[in-house]
Parts: sequence; structure tokens; C-alpha cells
Amino acid sequence: MSISRPLCAIGILRACIVNAFKQHAWISYDHDRQKLVCQLEPTLEGLPIQCDGYSNDAARAAYEGIQADTFDHILAIVPEFGLRVYLNPAGSDLVRLTRIEEAYL
Repeated sequence: MSISRPLCAIGILRACIVNAFKQHAWISYDHDRQKLVCQLEPTLEGLPIQCDGYSNDAARAAYEGIQADTFDHILAIVPEFGLRVYLNPAGSDLVRLTRIEEAYL
């Protein structure tokens, strides 16, 4: 039974990632190796999304390329849904912000 519910940005993003996995030539798509795209428990930093999949090519270089392509795609489409990627600021980020703030004082 299908439950009718309103669509939200994060749900549509998950569906787009699943669709991208299904269409990617280098990602294995069989029922023994289910791909998984799901939300994890929300944290103070936001809502984590977990993406699991299997490569058709066991070579390390190919795997790294597939992983990079996947993240490039996800990072490129996230803003289309009015969402943002959270990156924990590093010390160098804070120093840069302090310098910018001092320039405007």
C-alpha cells in the first residue's frame, strides 16, 4: 500500500541520488548488492545522508574516480533543492573570517 505524502526537498534529493546510481555505468546494479541512500539521525550539524553502492571495477583508481564523480554530482545538485552542505569549520576558516571582519572595522 502506498501512502500519499507531500514531497520535501530532502526526499527529492534522495530520489535523485538513487536515480543517478541506477544510471551510472560503473555502479553495479543487482539485487544482491542493493544500493542504499538514506537519511541518518539528525545532528546539531544537520541531516546526514548515507550513500552506499558497489563498483563494477575493483581497481582502486576506478573506485576513486567513481566516488569522486558521485560526490561531484551530489555537491552540484544540493543547491537546486534549497539545501546546503555543512562543512565543519577549521581553524584556518576562523582566522580568515577574523581577518575579513577586521578589514571592515
